[in-house]
Order: sequence, then C-alpha cells, then structure tokens
Amino acid sequence: MATILACAIGIILLWRSRIPYEWKAAGLVVAAMLSTPYLHEYDFPLLLVALAFLYRHRPFDRVEWYAAVATNLLVLVFLAQLAPIGPRIVILVEMATMRRIVQLQIPARHAVATGARITEADSGSQFSRRVATPPVLQ
Repeated sequence: MATILACAIGIILLWRSRIPYEWKAAGLVVAAMLSTPYLHEYDFPLLLVALAFLYRHRPFDRVEWYAAVATNLLVLVFLAQLAPIGPRIVILVEMATMRRIVQLQIPARHAVATGARITEADSGSQFSRRVATPPVLQ
C-alpha cells in the first residue's frame, strides 16, 4: 500500500511539474508497473515504452545504454525463472528516468543561484549545459 501511495504522489508531482512530456510518460509507465503486486512476463514490454519515451526526448548516453541493456538481460533472467527480480528490473528503468530529472534540476538550481536562465536548447543536453544570462534592461 505504501508503494502505491508513493507512486501516486510521485506521479502527481511529476505531471504538475514543467519537465518534458516524455519524462512524464516514462515515469507514469514505471509507476504503474511498480504499483501492481504481481509482474508477469507479458508486463515487461511496457518497459520498452518507457525507454522509448526517454530516447524520444534525446538519445541515450553511455550510462543509459548500460541501463537499457541490463534491463533486457534481466528480463531474460526473469523469463528463465532464475530469480524473482521483477520489481528490480522496473526500478532500473525508474532510476534512468530519475537520472534525467536530476540532471535537469542541477543546472536549474545553478541558474537560480546565479540569476541566469536556462535556454530551451539547453534542456536536453548533459551536465555541460550553457546558462544564458538574462537580458539587460535599459
């Protein structure tokens, strides 16, 4: 019950924020999978939808490619019933989603601290985001 409540609160906060739609959709897919007490082999293709939304926003970097490959390998382990790792697979995709949200927040906090603003072109890049200075009023 606590997991369902945490997922519901997280999704409400996620969809009320101004982050890109693709991240919201990926978070919704993962939260829906975490909210169910049972995961079966036919549920895991939904994780590909979450990964597709993340890739749609911007191509994966090295860490995200590792997470995507590990997700698919762990699904194979799950299908072979070697270990009950269903929720761990979903959490791996959730961590990739949360990583992008955190990467967006780091430059935003820097911009607030310095009085600058982040341009739209900078919202999809890595940690090396450029910060645009505010226009000078005359």
